[in-house]
Amino acid sequence: MTVWGLGVLVTLSTLTDTPVMAFLTTLGAASAIVLLIFKDTILGFVASIQVSANDIVRIDDWVTQEKYGADGEVIEINLTTVKVRNFDNTITTIPTYSLTSDSFKNWRGMQEGGGRRIKRCIFIKQGSVKFLSEGDLERLSNIQILEHYIRARQKEVEDHNLEFGYNNKTHRVNGRNLTNLGVFRKYCDIYLENHKAINGDLTLMTRHLQPTNRGIPIEIYAFCKNKEWVKYERVQADIFEHLIACVSYFDLAIYESFSELKKFACELKAYDPLEHFDRKEQRKYDRFAQYALVCATEAIEHSGLNLDRVAKDRVGVIWGTGIGGIETFQEEIRNFEKGNGIPRYSPFFIPKIIVDIAAGLISMKFGFRGPNFATVSACASSANAIVDAYNYIRLGYSDIIVTGGSEAAISKSGIAGFNALHALSTRNEDPSKASRPFDKTRDGFVLGEGAGAIVLEEYESAKLRGAKIYSEVVGAGLSADAYHMTAPHPEGVGVIEVMKKCLESASLDISQLDAINTHGTSTPLGDAAELKAIVQLFGSHAKNLNINSTKSMTGHLLGAAGAIESIACILSIENGEVPPTINYTVKDENISPDLNLTLNKSQKRDVCYVMSNTFGFGGHNVSILFKKTKE
Repeated sequence: MTVWGLGVLVTLSTLTDTPVMAFLTTLGAASAIVLLIFKDTILGFVASIQVSANDIVRIDDWVTQEKYGADGEVIEINLTTVKVRNFDNTITTIPTYSLTSDSFKNWRGMQEGGGRRIKRCIFIKQGSVKFLSEGDLERLSNIQILEHYIRARQKEVEDHNLEFGYNNKTHRVNGRNLTNLGVFRKYCDIYLENHKAINGDLTLMTRHLQPTNRGIPIEIYAFCKNKEWVKYERVQADIFEHLIACVSYFDLAIYESFSELKKFACELKAYDPLEHFDRKEQRKYDRFAQYALVCATEAIEHSGLNLDRVAKDRVGVIWGTGIGGIETFQEEIRNFEKGNGIPRYSPFFIPKIIVDIAAGLISMKFGFRGPNFATVSACASSANAIVDAYNYIRLGYSDIIVTGGSEAAISKSGIAGFNALHALSTRNEDPSKASRPFDKTRDGFVLGEGAGAIVLEEYESAKLRGAKIYSEVVGAGLSADAYHMTAPHPEGVGVIEVMKKCLESASLDISQLDAINTHGTSTPLGDAAELKAIVQLFGSHAKNLNINSTKSMTGHLLGAAGAIESIACILSIENGEVPPTINYTVKDENISPDLNLTLNKSQKRDVCYVMSNTFGFGGHNVSILFKKTKE
């Protein structure tokens, strides 16, 4: 055969007057060109034989091939192509040879089998797994499908512990004991076994998989009798909705990935309590109270108040905080949880968490015996404190009141609580630009912490002692939205009312106002509603106002926000400069373009009257009006 082949090769070479090697080269090149041109046809031909001979794919098979975007029923198999009608009725054409060269999924086995597989996990928070007490077991025995299992397992566990001498029940780590996760897994098994839509003849189990950074995966592995896609999805959804709802009954918690939640905050940097308190004293005060003491002390010293000469029964302290000692509360409860069930709390637990303790500590430190209390109106708390101080002085109850607010809610419970409300920005990739009031891409506020203190004094009293007067409080307004627990009124009804009352209390015409430091938290609903209210109340004068939000720089200090933003307003009068609203990049078409939002850079301006707006969950609204003092 080889001789004949060589003979043909030599004959053709002689006839074409071409050297044998050159002829071979030409023949090889021609073959390559033919293969290149007819690649799909040749590969398709070979593949179609393999597909047919090996029964890889048939007409009406449901196939999924991500590479070509195919996910549907095979409607045609040709020499070079296979047509697939996708679930959305689009047509995808894939090369026939891809069925032998690339991976794909054929659902025929499921269609011909006894069910469609359900394989999905519920991720359980590891810290919620615990041993079950006698009370827990009795309570869970009331779940009918678990009653027999729990009784039988209890007896098995008791017999085992008796056999091996585990008699000490003080700690449940002694011997064997049932866990809430183990009983929950058994509940899942029994629930699935009794479910009419699940094929009990096929594999059915609840798997405890290896823990991950997302918690403990509890995998449901079963087969749905109905293989039709829509009905299968309904059955799967019903099962998981039921099981997810059951998790809390077993004192378990579902792990929530924080990749979509906030991981940052506006923390008070480089704060060292030992620079202000000794170790013994520090342990007595939650951080919110520490901040209050430090800040109030600085304000009193700066005011030049002579503590030896002032009538201390005419000096009060009115202080605001929205949450108080939330970090202390969190730590004490966690310590209790780690214990053996016997309540052992710090003797300072209650004094550290109560919101009025800050006002009390300030008065104790300086001996002020005038009005002394705390205001709580969520994020409007310290603004309410300033308004109360203003009114107490006006009514003649005090000559001087130290007022303001503090907050220290940056803790696991604080962050997690606001995350659960979807109130916080999730701009984890760029936290420094996350607080972006009025920007179209704003997605929530950034939690801040700290304190602000103001020494508010009757005007003639301050002049008499030669105090430096930064500005005057000349008006205040209070109102309620009476609308929703956490959301603002979309039309800004309460906001219009509070600003109107504030101006009326000072007998100030709308045209005389120079600037407004807005509540401006960087939430989609809140910012829009507040600006809408400003436009509606101020009309054509709105475009003449310098409107800003200092929360773009400080974050949201919750109950302390009103105090530090009042100080920002006072300094804008003092310095003749309105602070900017930073991080603004994308225009929001729902916000009037005529408004001067003091974007990204501060603006020089002679500020005679400035208003500070502060609002809180529960619909609390406060506006305070500050005036430049005439020398």
